[in-house]
Amino acid sequence: FDHREVRIARVVMANSRTVYLVADHSKFGRPAMVKVGQLSQVNVLFLDRLPGGVYDEAIRASGVTLQVAECTVTDGGRAPESAPPSRG
Repeated sequence: FDHREVRIARVVMANSRTVYLVADHSKFGRPAMVKVGQLSQVNVLFLDRLPGGVYDEAIRASGVTLQVAECTVTDGGRAPESAPPSRG
């Protein structure tokens, strides 16, 4: 992480009416190089699935609006041809 970007993200969050966080379940339970903010600063949390354990309860207790993605894989897991190419 670039520490300048972290400072900018903190300022943006502090000045936002709504803060959205998109993460996958693997981000929970592992050490972070930097901390941008607290879960209490997030209004809506988007996850691929609940991370499990104490994190599920912490998410529920935080009051954040939780959105868990639903995904249906078809055609052997390949993206539909109309989907934009991935940036990898």
